[in-house]
Amino acid sequence: MLSSRGRIRKWFYEKQSPTMKSNTKMSRREIRDQEIRAANITKILAGAEQVFAMKGYDGARMSDLAEAAGLAKANLYYYVGSKKAIYQNLIEELLARWDSAFHHISVDKEPAQAISDYIQAKLRFSEEHPAASK
Repeated sequence: MLSSRGRIRKWFYEKQSPTMKSNTKMSRREIRDQEIRAANITKILAGAEQVFAMKGYDGARMSDLAEAAGLAKANLYYYVGSKKAIYQNLIEELLARWDSAFHHISVDKEPAQAISDYIQAKLRFSEEHPAASK
C-alpha cells in the first residue's frame, strides 16, 4: 500500500504529460519543479480536508481552499484543475487512510481480538484526524 505522499505523487504523475512521467534525463530544475508541485498538492489537500470538514463540498469555495493551503487561487487551478478534482482525490486519500485500520485484522487472531483491534485503530484515527472523520 502506498503512503499518503506516495498516493499524492502517483496521482500527480498520472496528470502529467508522458514526457514528464519519466525520471530519465530530467534536469535538476525539472526534478525540483516536480518536487515543488508535489509539495503544493500536499498543501492543497491538507487545507482542503479542513475546509470541506467545516463547510462541506457545496459551501467550500476555491478561494477558501487556496487560503487554507496558503497559495494563490490560480495555483489551485494550475496544480489540480477544479474543486471536484480536489474533493475526489481527498476522498480517495481519506478512504485509503480509513482502510489502513484493516491491517490489524489477520487470520492468526481470534475474531473478537481482530474486531477489537480494528475498532481501536478506527477510534485512534478519529482522535488523531478529527477533520477526516466528519
